[in-house]
Amino acid sequence: MIRAEDLVGDEWAEWYRPTPRERESAKIWDVFLAFGGPFEPEPDT
Repeated sequence: MIRAEDLVGDEWAEWYRPTPRERESAKIWDVFLAFGGPFEPEPDT
C-alpha cells in the first residue's frame, strides 16, 4: 500500500489526511482566532 508520506513527505501528508471540509474549517478557525474571537461561548440569558 502506498502511503501519502511516501509520495509527498510528512508535512504535506498531514495536510492531505483531513477531508476538504475539515481543512476549510481549520482555516476559518485560524481567522476567527486572529481577529480575537473568544474560546468561551456566550452565556445564555
